Amino acid sequence: MRGILKGSIVLLALLTVESVVPASAAMAYFAGTGHWYEAVKVPDGITWPDAYTAAVNRGGYLCTITNDAENTFAASLMDISYYSDISINNDILGPWLGGFRHANEANWQWVTGEPFTYTDWHSGQPDGYGGSEQRLQFYNGLNTGSTWGDHPGTPIPGYSLPRGYIVEYNQPPLLISSGNNVVTISWPQPGIGWVLETTPALSGVSNIWSQISSSLYQTNLTSVFITITNRADTAFFRLRQNIATPDGMALIPAGSFIIGDTLDGISFAIPTNVYVSAFYMDTNLVRYDQWQLVYAYATSHGYGFDYAGYAKLADHPAGYLNWYDAVKWSNARSQQAGLTPVYYTDMGMTLVYTNGDTDAVYANWAANGYRLPTEAEWEKAARGGLSGQRFPWGLTISENQANYGGNTNNFYDLGPEGSNTNYNYTGYPYTSPVGTFAANGYGLYDMAGNMEEWCWDWFYPPAYPAGSPYLGGTDPRGPLTASIYGDRVTRGGSWASESAITRCAYRYSYMSGVATGSLGFRCVRNF
Repeated sequence: MRGILKGSIVLLALLTVESVVPASAAMAYFAGTGHWYEAVKVPDGITWPDAYTAAVNRGGYLCTITNDAENTFAASLMDISYYSDISINNDILGPWLGGFRHANEANWQWVTGEPFTYTDWHSGQPDGYGGSEQRLQFYNGLNTGSTWGDHPGTPIPGYSLPRGYIVEYNQPPLLISSGNNVVTISWPQPGIGWVLETTPALSGVSNIWSQISSSLYQTNLTSVFITITNRADTAFFRLRQNIATPDGMALIPAGSFIIGDTLDGISFAIPTNVYVSAFYMDTNLVRYDQWQLVYAYATSHGYGFDYAGYAKLADHPAGYLNWYDAVKWSNARSQQAGLTPVYYTDMGMTLVYTNGDTDAVYANWAANGYRLPTEAEWEKAARGGLSGQRFPWGLTISENQANYGGNTNNFYDLGPEGSNTNYNYTGYPYTSPVGTFAANGYGLYDMAGNMEEWCWDWFYPPAYPAGSPYLGGTDPRGPLTASIYGDRVTRGGSWASESAITRCAYRYSYMSGVATGSLGFRCVRNF
């Protein structure tokens, strides 16, 4: 949700944070995760689906808990007198959390896709009372500490609904209040490392943001803030974390976007709204010379690959490698750079994935190393901040914009017909040097054409199973198991793909062991 200040009136919400919460909201920072938390009260009660939506609209998500320290901290945010007052709603149910279990599934999940390994169930919980669909809450506010209970998430006859929920934020939300021709813009402490920026207009990818001098910042025990008096013009504001972007990568900002096809009726890309946290992505496909350097390191440190990779020139994208190779190479790249690897062969995340072909790969989503993008991350990045467009730059495509196979039977393909004439004479495969064509709004190259790109997710068409990004939510990471097809998602199309396949919303897939001259990848890292 976006927002502007016109005069002293707050018209809408903010750009980067994607939501504005009331200025009276009390935020609490937990150093163990580097996140902010908020306990929201709803005296008349609220269902879990409504709490989930409300949390996303506030710029966060229902709180997820992965260890005892975080659990204790989140529970401390409960107002015990509020949740233990049985006279209010004839019940003492605690606030909602971000856990759920579907009727046809045995395992509980977090809305973020984090492993549901830590638990603190109250005695006798979960008991499945009230229905087969179950949602997570703190058990109640009556001297039960931080223990959990299950609830169907919707009203149970004769019982009240929980009267609140706990929101977790990966970055500090902006707060706006106004009155008497004065607007106050604030964000919760600790405010170090965050800068406030402004722009007079939003015009797609060409916005020019200016940093507001930190000399104007004021602080108190809970907030960093600035005040604006009698402002007559229109302005947009956002928070940006002032840290260095890793070399060769671009920051993809947090926010919601529409994943899927809103233009051409692609049946397996049904559009929905998804929230993706900020992350870094390689600006280019992995080059062959880059592949070779890490490959040499990996093979001298105990790694094994199915394919050695190939490209016709050093500055062309690496190909002839399969999904397993891309995942293991990402781990080796992490270790070579002194970062924590993401992929393991055990649920305890102790055995780094270095050898063999296995689909029992476990991702440590909190690790700072390199990994493949999720399908939702890839599409958000490909769109470059635009919405409702067919390609990373707009509605039509031509060989001046991407390396692909022209098909002018598609009304949006301006051609010419066939392989890109600038590269089809240079020898097979008909790749182009990485970064040949213009970047999208996030500074990413070749998000359409040149090389199709491996993603993390298992491919499923509708009906989408739990975990699919096409069910919406926050940071979806794909289904937990393979479909009958056993394919992993690939995106972006290649030099060999016709224009339809290079669309931002188009989904393709291959078996994990497939390696071709049109399949490559790029890495992402956590923000």
